[in-house]
Amino acid sequence: MLKIIIILISFSSLFSQHINNETGWEFNSSPLQSFYIFDTIQIDGSSAQGDGWAPSTTIQSECIDNPFTCDVLGAFINNVCVGWVYADIEGFTTLPIMGTNDINPPNNTEGYCQEGDIPEILIYDSSSGSILEITAGDNIPGWSENYVHQIQNISFANNGITNQYTQWNYFQSSNQAFYIFENIIYGDDIQTEFDVIGAFKNNLCVGWINLDPNGFTAVPVMGVEDGLYPNYMEDDDIPEFKIYDYSEDEYYNINLDDSQIPGWSSNGYFIIYGDTPTLPETILGCTDLEACNYSIEANTDDGSCYYCFNDNCEDYPQDF
Repeated sequence: MLKIIIILISFSSLFSQHINNETGWEFNSSPLQSFYIFDTIQIDGSSAQGDGWAPSTTIQSECIDNPFTCDVLGAFINNVCVGWVYADIEGFTTLPIMGTNDINPPNNTEGYCQEGDIPEILIYDSSSGSILEITAGDNIPGWSENYVHQIQNISFANNGITNQYTQWNYFQSSNQAFYIFENIIYGDDIQTEFDVIGAFKNNLCVGWINLDPNGFTAVPVMGVEDGLYPNYMEDDDIPEFKIYDYSEDEYYNINLDDSQIPGWSSNGYFIIYGDTPTLPETILGCTDLEACNYSIEANTDDGSCYYCFNDNCEDYPQDF
């Protein structure tokens, strides 16, 4: 409740314009406003990212300091922005929504909310640069002056291209390149139509395709597009490539250094001739069977193993 009071005071004290850096959404403060509190916000099943910072608050913000890393929740009436806020990953994102103030015009709030109006709620997904509409969740109640609405859950979904086994997902961009591998050596000798090669930038999938067992697999790799996909490839970026072996249910990294993989450029076609070696994906953990925290999935020991007194890890979880 304290957070709501702070926001209410800051918005009521002045008429000012608030512009969001990521989306360009902008609105003017109004003394007539309502607050919509969202307990949880999900994008593709994961919690929306952000610190909950709202315009006119004075607290420090990781979202402001690191543009395009947080999701932005916005409210609209007839395509007019009437409020926005960064999502709060901890829950209870509080979205202030402005109303029309015709008491002391001009105040640039014409066309804002009036009693009973149902605002349209959109979200900017920082992982893809996409603007998404609500796909599921509670109904959005009508706007009412100085009223606080609590909404348990809303969900948004992308319409990207998703691989059903790896869940790698990317969005079609008009700026793209193709990396064509003649022959990739990985895993066992059993190659299936479900084996996949994916391209990544900073662990973000920017393209994938099923491997061609006959060779010369062309991997589409997406780039930044005006106003969309700000975290995708840019000129001279070097993509990383991973293989998913369906028969083994294992992942492999392509074992080439940056000098052997051409830098990305829009509409580029890059052919990697000959055999391309791979290495199993590194999974860190404790690999000692005698340790209390042995990890069956780990293939590289990270020094985290610990051993319990008299094999009693419940009472003696420390190293002995």
